[in-house]
Amino acid sequence: MRQVLNPRPFCAALLLAGVAMLFSSAAIAQSGEVTLGNSTIEPAFDDVTGNQVFYLQPKGAPFPVNANAHAIAPLYAVVYPVQSTIPADSLNCQPTNCDHLNVLPFPDPDYGFASLSDCQQFNGGAPCSPVKGHNHLLGVAQTGGDFNVAWAVELVLFNSKAFADGTINTKITTLSQLQSLVDSDEVSIVPTPISFNCSIVPERTYELGRPMAISVP
Repeated sequence: MRQVLNPRPFCAALLLAGVAMLFSSAAIAQSGEVTLGNSTIEPAFDDVTGNQVFYLQPKGAPFPVNANAHAIAPLYAVVYPVQSTIPADSLNCQPTNCDHLNVLPFPDPDYGFASLSDCQQFNGGAPCSPVKGHNHLLGVAQTGGDFNVAWAVELVLFNSKAFADGTINTKITTLSQLQSLVDSDEVSIVPTPISFNCSIVPERTYELGRPMAISVP
């Protein structure tokens, strides 16, 4: 007579495997800008929780925005040098999958000096520095962050100290972490004249978009 196996251990194993896959996929960071209709969508980090979020920027909106200073929130772009050991595909943007900040738009001795062709393509021929990619930190209303429709971009650059002690290999995902590194002279915040309108959207909206591919020299 054929032996009937107890299905409970097998089902339990399947359930555990499914849960593991669910949490594993949820932990995977998305990288790259996508286009959807008349908008672009990019991944970012909620600067309070450090969780991944996504923001949508409509094409054709005023750029820079015409908004009162009190109605503008900062969006921090943490720029990682090519020397960082952080995997490029774990960053919100890389030079090959986003249409902005493909190089540091000015030369920085710590970051190094980009090739002439890179600077010609991405910085109008002016001297520049290479980058591995960058992350976005922004406030989300639901978690108590500084959220506004209008955003002003501020670059976060690693200082010489961060290159020497290995902090360039640290992924910055929260405002408290960023402030701590500013206080310890590991990073500097550099304001830019760039501002734009955006809104927070679900990951599913991002997944519906068409990935952007940038040709690099």
